[in-house]
Amino acid sequence: FDQWQPKASLKYDISANSMVYATIARGFRSGGFNPPTAVFPSVYRPETTTNFEFGTKNSLFDRKLTLNAAAFYIQYKDQQVFILNVADQGIINIADTDIYGLELEAQARPTDRLELGASLGLIDAKIKDFDGTDLYRGNRVPLTYRWSYTLSGQYTLPLGGSSLVGRVEYSGKGGNYWHVDNAARQNDVHLVNARLTWNRDGFSLAAYAENL
Repeated sequence: FDQWQPKASLKYDISANSMVYATIARGFRSGGFNPPTAVFPSVYRPETTTNFEFGTKNSLFDRKLTLNAAAFYIQYKDQQVFILNVADQGIINIADTDIYGLELEAQARPTDRLELGASLGLIDAKIKDFDGTDLYRGNRVPLTYRWSYTLSGQYTLPLGGSSLVGRVEYSGKGGNYWHVDNAARQNDVHLVNARLTWNRDGFSLAAYAENL
């Protein structure tokens, strides 16, 4: 399988600290072969995307505050989806999918020692055409989270010739379905992660915990 993957971008600097951009690009993933089975096709087709993205990046207050935003639209053709059917498993293609998304990000450095961050992602991904019929039309694309967010805080404590950095992250995501029929939905996921790092003369030692 082969495909051209062109990309074009346009950027405009509003000021020394603010810019806007637009991008259009073609994405490609090769097709492949399923194990011999009466359930799945022997060959699944390659998938292609046409991606449109518009965004802005801004650095404010002497770079103590960063604000970024991006909106995107993806036209998905022959999206590959993994299917588990009792003892058989394989990959099928969804003929046509539309994906709309929005991403927001903020990073703040109120002091030299303190860093704060926040991000939000929203995705609306629906099946436009599964196989040329009304089957699964309007269902959400599996394994795609409808919303996600992250909150983080980091503080650096000087210790003579070394430093101690503590970081905590709180994240959440939800709206995910496991399969194209949307019969099973994953519960919303909320996680707290933490990390403590000691730095000295180019060396570091860290302890971390996930899903506190």
